[in-house]
Amino acid sequence: MHEHFDTKGKVKKTDAVRCAFTRAKTHANVKAKKTFKCFRKTGADMLKKQYQDQPHIFKLYLAQSTDPTALHYTQAHFDALHEATDWLGKHLGLFDAKE
Repeated sequence: MHEHFDTKGKVKKTDAVRCAFTRAKTHANVKAKKTFKCFRKTGADMLKKQYQDQPHIFKLYLAQSTDPTALHYTQAHFDALHEATDWLGKHLGLFDAKE
């Protein structure tokens, strides 16, 4: 969150994450009127349930730190995260499941 003064001297707040999320939704033609916070929370809950055997995916999705000696952020872990987010996108109806 960034705070600045407008031309009248009032404090204005700009949320860069919200702006980027809205821009990405528009670019991807996602019609859902959900906020970033809602997608993050719902997605995290769904991934935690679906991938119980791979708890590192949940932490990567939330951008939380993981045990660096165990994972080392290898490409294989990111491949698993990409598969998980594709699964999540299909279940949330963010794109056609025809692919």
